[in-house]
Amino acid sequence: MRTILYFFSMILLTLLMACSSPKAILETTTPPINQTLTDEDGKLQLIGTTNRQGLAQAPFGEWFQKKYSAYEPKANIVKKCKPKVKGLEVLAFMGTWCGDSKREIPKFYKIMDAIGMKESQLQLINLYREDKQYKQGPNREEKGLNIHRVPTFIFYKNGKEIGRIVESPIATLETDIAQILHELPSPPNYKMVTMLDYFFEEGKLEEVREKQEKYGRYIAHNSNNYYELNTYGYVLLAQGKKEEALLVFTINTLAYPKEAGPYDSLGEAYKEIGNNDLAIENYKKALELDPDSETAKEALEELSAL
Repeated sequence: MRTILYFFSMILLTLLMACSSPKAILETTTPPINQTLTDEDGKLQLIGTTNRQGLAQAPFGEWFQKKYSAYEPKANIVKKCKPKVKGLEVLAFMGTWCGDSKREIPKFYKIMDAIGMKESQLQLINLYREDKQYKQGPNREEKGLNIHRVPTFIFYKNGKEIGRIVESPIATLETDIAQILHELPSPPNYKMVTMLDYFFEEGKLEEVREKQEKYGRYIAHNSNNYYELNTYGYVLLAQGKKEEALLVFTINTLAYPKEAGPYDSLGEAYKEIGNNDLAIENYKKALELDPDSETAKEALEELSAL
């Protein structure tokens, strides 16, 4: 176990040292700012490159300004951040459809203002939520950055990633930011996703497949619930990385064999790629574990009619 933990720590260190600056990532495009679209539910959403003015406009301004005004960063922590702001760049991903983003983004802007960080030091990208473009930007701004939860804040100094906050802070937002700026970041949430994403980016799909039972056991002891990998699997599926998505969903069933959700998701992935036999097999397993699962029932009815 100690060997695995040490290896994982080295993976995280390698990832932090390898990432390019946000300017390098996005400099190839000059997308329009504060684009909007109406989603499947008829609600207006921001998409792509966004700034404070976009967040201030209706209907987003109501929740943004309310939460910005209500939040008061701790003065002693703000004081520790101020000397470290020079040379800082932050690349942030969010969704105006996402409750976690609505909670954390206004707080981040309040902290940014308090520590003297300039608007030019932040690049903010809003992502889609539709199935086929799930957590993707209009210009694939998230590509190669392992964005599976929003909000995600990636901090850079001198062009190198020095830390990130995924979905929610470990302590408080200003505390986590202070630790990152002093180059003492806590491991972010969803460490197991970071590990698997690293292997996939390194072309080690078959190696992970061969050791999937081992990774299933490891993930069962080092994640909070099956949702951690589940969302990642759907992100991979939306990106067209079908083999990786199937493997992630499979590992999740090994980690959580008594939960219906992982089997339901694995069934959906097999259905997506046209392997109906394995889709049916996994939906049946999901229904066995949760006889009230409407999604499994509906999927089995649909597949049986084919």
